[in-house]
Amino acid sequence: MWRDPITGRRESKSPRPFDHWASLVAELDNRVVGFVLGRAGEFEFGLPGTVAWIEIIGVDPAFRRQGIAQGLVKQFAESAEDHGIKTIFTLVDSSHNEMQHFFSRLGFVHGKMLHYQKELAG
Repeated sequence: MWRDPITGRRESKSPRPFDHWASLVAELDNRVVGFVLGRAGEFEFGLPGTVAWIEIIGVDPAFRRQGIAQGLVKQFAESAEDHGIKTIFTLVDSSHNEMQHFFSRLGFVHGKMLHYQKELAG
């Protein structure tokens, strides 16, 4: 189930064309139990073509381990494929083993890009 962020209308499929930002919401008995927020971008980090990013995913703790997150990622991937996107990226904290295993089970692998960061004083 997808909810248009502007109109609030619920749709069973993602909007067309693939918006820059996309969100999916999982509902059970009119209760939000999970969500994914992602986006599509062209020539990100010098990569050719359009790629998708899963920015954040969450499931209500009472509803975890029921396939909700897996279903959200699957729907996000299907929508990306429908729009010609061939690669989905996400970032996972190296200390968060559960999320690493989750994405690995869904076919995600370590990519070729390296993550760099700089801590700022302040």
